[in-house]
Amino acid sequence: MEILTFTENIGKFVGTEDFEAHIDYLIEYFYKMKEKTPQSDSISVRRGWQNHNLMTDYLNEKEIQYLLWYIHQQFEPYFASFKPSKKYFWSINNMWVNILPKGGYNRVHRHTGCQFSGIIYLQGDEDSGELTIFNPMNTRNIAENFTGFQEERTCYTIPPLRNTGVFFSSSLDHRVDMNNSDLDRISVAFNIRINDFPPASS
Repeated sequence: MEILTFTENIGKFVGTEDFEAHIDYLIEYFYKMKEKTPQSDSISVRRGWQNHNLMTDYLNEKEIQYLLWYIHQQFEPYFASFKPSKKYFWSINNMWVNILPKGGYNRVHRHTGCQFSGIIYLQGDEDSGELTIFNPMNTRNIAENFTGFQEERTCYTIPPLRNTGVFFSSSLDHRVDMNNSDLDRISVAFNIRINDFPPASS
């Protein structure tokens, strides 16, 4: 069995023109949600706002249905790139929104009950707080002592640029650095579970 390297477990993507046309509307939608429900879940976010109820309280709203469709369009080719040896079924088992004002960040954490996680960026810039994903396998000592062995980076950083996104293994520790800009950092995050049997809704 081929073992994937740390960086091969991370898949960045650039959004589509169709999604770009929806972003401002989605931003407005989430700001209205925040006004109606100002209390943050604060599971991983600090000095910001999180709502983890998108798949329960808001599932039937057209904005959430559009996001679920968009994630499917992005994840399907990424998952196929692993060339699985048998048929697998996948489903999005939760999704949430993060709004981080200046000074906001997400503490180091990892996700459980799933195999893949992902983030879609609606708003942010180079100073809005990079996503940092940590490499659990420190190869520096091996690389120093064995010629021909290439050292892998200890972490991978991704800026929260509008209309971009990322997939990564849910088992990887990650954090969001502090937002040092005057622009709110707005993202939609989600977890994906892989099974070898169809989900109950199929």
